[in-house]
Amino acid sequence: VLEAMCGSGRSLIPLRKAGIDVDGVDSSRPMLDACARRAAGAGLNPALHMQKIEDLDLPRRYGLIFIAGGSFALLVDRAADALRRLRAHLLDGGKLLLELDLHAAGPGSGKRSVATADGSTLSFTWRSLEPEGPDIGLVECRYERVRHGRREEMEEEILRLRQRTSQSLTEELLGAGFRNVQFEPGPNGWVVEATAGGR
Repeated sequence: VLEAMCGSGRSLIPLRKAGIDVDGVDSSRPMLDACARRAAGAGLNPALHMQKIEDLDLPRRYGLIFIAGGSFALLVDRAADALRRLRAHLLDGGKLLLELDLHAAGPGSGKRSVATADGSTLSFTWRSLEPEGPDIGLVECRYERVRHGRREEMEEEILRLRQRTSQSLTEELLGAGFRNVQFEPGPNGWVVEATAGGR
């Protein structure tokens, strides 16, 4: 299994703990470093690769590749290249799973917080900005660490997210060499499954 855009290992590490042979790839060195630290803390040593999936070139082929957490929406400009490279890394008949967050680029705002073992609170706040175009949303994100009522760290970023219809994503997948595209309800939108067609 390959987790593309694996980030800090929120999905990858539990899968490795369950005995699944899963590799990770991400374009962010800090995210991969965090993933490696968390994996080492659990006694794991997964293969982690720093690459953009638009230019993916790994030594293995996989029976399953997945992108979790709605991260596929971050592929705004070169999604077709990414899908072709993902297809090239799947065995014939292998599966691609994409989790799509239908709210990621839509209007609104929200906040989530979680308490950590050291007594801090980590908060994620987001709000949508004026869209860049009819299918490209902009989301302002703020990450904060608060401890004993005092903010210790804060980081902000603006994400560009492409909204896709089921028809447009199906066309992208078929064009990249996939077949049997299926949409199922997911936690925040849809889970999309596609099968790698024969060469």
